Amino acid sequence: MFTLSWQPPYDWSWMLGFLAARAVDGVETVGEGFYARSLVVGEHRGLVSVRPNLSTHTVQVSVSAGLLPVAPACLAKVSRLFDLDCQPAQVAAVLGHWARPDRGCVYRDQLIRLNKACGRYWGNW
Repeated sequence: MFTLSWQPPYDWSWMLGFLAARAVDGVETVGEGFYARSLVVGEHRGLVSVRPNLSTHTVQVSVSAGLLPVAPACLAKVSRLFDLDCQPAQVAAVLGHWARPDRGCVYRDQLIRLNKACGRYWGNW
């Protein structure tokens, strides 16, 4: 079992619902408070499961024996999937009033600033 951390606030119920609505049958499973999927990394195959702990702001990641030799790559994939490196305070500072739930539009330049604040920039869309 591995532990990864995340910065609050994080809407885990929304994220798990988002993943559940798009889960690939036979590959991914989303249940009450957990996400699991089969995974292939190079020649290694196995299962990865993720369970958030809301009180400690961590996720418990289980990696099956077949993936243990590539556990760091599995953890990196989990971190990217759930965007665990995101810093919500920086996001809020960039989005400002656009982050309010009643807003439905964010302009492209604001998204670029947001991505730069989170350390990412995807260039042309």
